[in-house]
Amino acid sequence: MPESGGNPFALVTQAHQETQKTRQNPAMRFESKLRLTRSLYTRGWSREKIIGLFHFVDWNVRLPDNLEDRLWLEINKIEEEGKMPYISSVERIGYRRGWDDGKNVGHSQGILTGRLEAIELGLVLRFGDSGVSLMPSIRNIDDPDRLQMIKDAIRVAGSLEDIRQLIVGKQGRS
Repeated sequence: MPESGGNPFALVTQAHQETQKTRQNPAMRFESKLRLTRSLYTRGWSREKIIGLFHFVDWNVRLPDNLEDRLWLEINKIEEEGKMPYISSVERIGYRRGWDDGKNVGHSQGILTGRLEAIELGLVLRFGDSGVSLMPSIRNIDDPDRLQMIKDAIRVAGSLEDIRQLIVGKQGRS
């Protein structure tokens, strides 16, 4: 796997490519996700940037529950080895509860921020720079379920207008 250097969008592209390559092989996908996650810790990025990119990698490179549990153990080892506790145990538990079942018990700001970052990266990957034009409207949404719906829709949307309709919601367009 080529190194993505300091460019976060290169890492995002890598995550997408790894997802495509490992579609039928969960063990290989686990190894890819672990490599991507490990690489986040070696770039000298801020805690917020690492967590935001991790949210995207986690959204894009899905694992079966047993391998996901194993990944969290490996992340814990990485953090202990490098003395870099970017994602605390409490954050992990809240993150997993919120991310896995689409509910955000306690409406954690971290989950909202992670979803917003994942949406922004997804829009850029799927629609280029024009996708970012939707972010001001999306940032006004504080419902984690609605953000999850928008995030999930990016993968299958036929156009940017499809995403715009989700943002507008029941109110319709003016």
